[in-house]
Amino acid sequence: MFISYTLADILYCQSFEVLLALHVLSITCMSVFIAGNRYIAYPTILLPSLSITGFLSLIFIPIPLGMISLTNISYFLGILGLELPGLVVKTFLLIAIFLVIILNRSFLSTLKHFNYEYGILLVISLIALSILCSTNDFLTIYLTIELQSLAFYSLIAIQSRSEYSIEAAIKYFVLGAIASCFLLFGLNLIYAKYGTIQLDQLSSLIMNGTSSIGSTIGLVLLTSAFLFKIGIAPFHIWLCDVYEGSVTSLTLLFASIPKIALVFILTKTLLLSGIGWGESPWSNLLWLTGLISVFWGSFAAIYQKRVKRLLSYSSISHLGLIIVALSSTSCLAAQSGFTYIIIYSLIVIISFGLLMLITRQYFYPKFILNWLNVSRSHLWLGMLFSVLLFITAGIPPFVGFYLKFNILLSLLEQSYVFTVMLVVLANCFSAFYYIRLVKIVFFAKSVDNNQWLLPASFSISFSIIVLISLASGYLINPQLMENLSTLVYLYLV
Repeated sequence: MFISYTLADILYCQSFEVLLALHVLSITCMSVFIAGNRYIAYPTILLPSLSITGFLSLIFIPIPLGMISLTNISYFLGILGLELPGLVVKTFLLIAIFLVIILNRSFLSTLKHFNYEYGILLVISLIALSILCSTNDFLTIYLTIELQSLAFYSLIAIQSRSEYSIEAAIKYFVLGAIASCFLLFGLNLIYAKYGTIQLDQLSSLIMNGTSSIGSTIGLVLLTSAFLFKIGIAPFHIWLCDVYEGSVTSLTLLFASIPKIALVFILTKTLLLSGIGWGESPWSNLLWLTGLISVFWGSFAAIYQKRVKRLLSYSSISHLGLIIVALSSTSCLAAQSGFTYIIIYSLIVIISFGLLMLITRQYFYPKFILNWLNVSRSHLWLGMLFSVLLFITAGIPPFVGFYLKFNILLSLLEQSYVFTVMLVVLANCFSAFYYIRLVKIVFFAKSVDNNQWLLPASFSISFSIIVLISLASGYLINPQLMENLSTLVYLYLV
């Protein structure tokens, strides 16, 4: 049951977005005076101010929890709402953005990238993703995704002197515009059939009504646009070039934070609108594209010679597994998929964070061959990188194995035996290139790695502590993430 609230209550409930918007206004005004002086410009001043705003937002996020213990708050004619699942995802987004800020500070200072626009665009994209987690309307979903995409287009092209960055930005912009047209046209067809684009109203109309060719085409176009934004095959054409053409700090941002919000809104759309369950074009398309992504990401990564491109194809495979889980009608599959994307995003942050920590102004390990026998000169670095590979590959007893195991169990409960066999087969192939990387790090012929300069011991220790937490925390308390996922699911349905 939704109840109305005053404007003061709305601003109080949306305190996270309000604080971030005030932060954007403040740093925009401040940047007018300090943009030309690199000694006092970003990241010396703007990153601490963003951190302070983030801490204040972290304080304000749990406050409205008591207001939604029994009811969900809806305002602006039901377009936006304050619900517990959205607050949970916003909290994860805030934690992820803090990790990105911590890693970005030393990395951008090392490469002498003093672009004050970086911080502004970063916060704008975070505002868009935060509003995306609170919306109950397809049109608002479209607007927030476009706002986030526009910020990312600008971030990719922020290195105006790099041909690779400009090429990646143009490709992302053109293909993203086409995907946005698909999304808008699909919404038009759905509205023409049902007369509404609000998720809760669509649920009853779809369950009680009959579908038409127009609504079916609209659902397919809508699904294709969502899959493009997430980076699922065969809608992944932009993904590898954007990862490769962007600065590592931006690649870290693209590969982790938006995925959490986009997978959440896709799950929310499936559950709340009721258009994804059962034998429907939506669920069938998700199942097919998910399997294609699992196989394409596993096989294409074998032939990659660059680290970023390998990680991009690896992300396609992992996200494909999540999409396969969401395509089923299982509550456990939805919980497992949500758990997977949260833990996987943290693993991605640590993986790219490791690349950022070892990057110097005139050296970056772009190719896999740069990792030849690194363990001989830097044993801890080799061990850290290998543990990351084992977690990503899903080798027990690390957390990646239990995440994949939960998804496979949820699929088996729904009699998706053939699908599970195909996923296991694809994961066997993907394990090959992960193990090959371990072989390169530890057992390849010795080369001169004098260019490798380890960062401060604190940075390495911090990465090891986070890795140990990911590897063992899930084993100590395996129900932690499942309980949060169950809570999100129960409030959605």
